[in-house]
Amino acid sequence: MFRLCYNLVMKEIIIDWETPEYIPKDRSADWFWAVGIIAAAVIVTSILLNNILLAVFFFIATIAIFIYAKREPDIIRVEISTEGIKAGRNMYPYSILKGFFINEDGPIPHLLLQSSGITNSLLVIPIGKVDLQKIREALQNYLPEEHIEEPLSQKILEYLGF
Repeated sequence: MFRLCYNLVMKEIIIDWETPEYIPKDRSADWFWAVGIIAAAVIVTSILLNNILLAVFFFIATIAIFIYAKREPDIIRVEISTEGIKAGRNMYPYSILKGFFINEDGPIPHLLLQSSGITNSLLVIPIGKVDLQKIREALQNYLPEEHIEEPLSQKILEYLGF
């Protein structure tokens, strides 16, 4: 008979808060029309160039964008603990994080985390109504604070309403 042993290490939650998973944007009917017209132009061009697979892809992608645009954001729980940062169901241990920055520009402050991951090297977590100094003090024990800029592509997508 096999016996399973678990190493139960208690993690200490330093600070936690609840926030929407993303900042909801009010999109007018004009926004939906603009996205639809651009998608229709790409789909028609793809069909004229005999690239049916690309046309089908853009059709499905456009429907997905419309559904996602109408969806209300879920409320996620963010925890800063002695093990790492947990945002919703995702856990980011300090071993994969390089640094942090609290971006106070915009309507809601964001916690920017530089990760060593290849696919998701910048993590953006909305902070909401939590004392920024408490977050800064909690993270300085584990990560260096460095100025991190959001990529230009992220700023352009936010400006366009995505």
